[in-house]
Amino acid sequence: MPRMNILDKNSLLAFQTPPELSPLERKVCFNFPNQVLEFAKELRTPSNQIGFLLSWGYFKFSKRFYDPQYFNDLDIRYVANYLGYNETAFRPKSYVKRTQQEHQLKIIKLFGFQRFDNSYQKKLDLGNNESSGQIRNGVGIFEGLGAFS
Repeated sequence: MPRMNILDKNSLLAFQTPPELSPLERKVCFNFPNQVLEFAKELRTPSNQIGFLLSWGYFKFSKRFYDPQYFNDLDIRYVANYLGYNETAFRPKSYVKRTQQEHQLKIIKLFGFQRFDNSYQKKLDLGNNESSGQIRNGVGIFEGLGAFS
């Protein structure tokens, strides 16, 4: 069975790209609590420190994580300067996937979110089965599943 394409290429790129922040939004988004800043400063490399804080700020703003290759240059500069580095201190290829995953788990915990586990899967399966005959498009499916969270 072919895969269902819900988003066109432009929508997919917009979904994968961090939001473009205004200067005021950037200041609010990257205003770090002491606990977050202290954790970041303990990380070994500038790329990891900057990457963690960018991920934290983007998650604060949009509740999503993004691939470092899409991080906004103005945001990189802002966070790097905040830590006392030049923006060239952040290299996306140095912020490796495994480190990103560890940081994402830490960020989720700091925000008080819980991981998706089997109990949530069962709720979604039940909700999906109950409404599967009523919804005709991809957006409706996602909206419908949100009611069971």
